[in-house]
Amino acid sequence: VGDFSNGNIYQMDSGIYTDAGQTITCVRTLPHLCEQRLRQFFSKLQLDLETGGGAALTIVVEWSDDGGTAWVGGGVNFTYTASTTKKLDRAAFWQLGSSDDRVFRITITGNARKALLNLYLDVFTGIS
Repeated sequence: VGDFSNGNIYQMDSGIYTDAGQTITCVRTLPHLCEQRLRQFFSKLQLDLETGGGAALTIVVEWSDDGGTAWVGGGVNFTYTASTTKKLDRAAFWQLGSSDDRVFRITITGNARKALLNLYLDVFTGIS
């Protein structure tokens, strides 16, 4: 595989989980979640992941209530370290607040196999 930026040639291998020795970070930003601009309450976000084959993965959940300009979350309560021994792992995040227009962002970092298989979100619409 050729690198356009420096002309180096690399061998692609499905068992290598780095980019020429550099950690690979994957970011998935979800679409806007809004229900006719009514307030929504987000109680739980659950991720099902394919993992393993290397070092532990770090999963960070953040969200924006202003269309993606400013992000909150991260921190201890919204960071999960995936297992290095499991092939499938599940991460759950609780008490995600409320908004009338929410965008979630999931960042997965680490030198291991990583695939986001499913995402489940418990959300309900209310007035307070």
